[in-house]
Amino acid sequence: RHLPAAATGSASGAPSLRSELTELAAHHRAARIAEVVRKTVGEVAGVSTSEVDPAEPFRDIGLNSIMGLELRRRLEVLFGLRLSSTVIWNHPTADALSAELERRL
Repeated sequence: RHLPAAATGSASGAPSLRSELTELAAHHRAARIAEVVRKTVGEVAGVSTSEVDPAEPFRDIGLNSIMGLELRRRLEVLFGLRLSSTVIWNHPTADALSAELERRL
């Protein structure tokens, strides 16, 4: 499910990530989603984006369950999607989570 525009910040008139993604070709869209996921994982885990290996499990990066909820919340806002509370653990790497977000968009 998608979140209302007000919840995604797009009501402010600023271009949303979602609208940016719809304008990109498929391979660029996948790369942009992966970039945003890695950046957000890094922010939540307290590491640089370059330290987030796309294939490394989140728990090995240092994410715990509380951080996982924060990551989910941030991704919901960024992508304008409602995500399950288990999405981070069902898709436990940046690659897997990026693919799931791309599928949902």
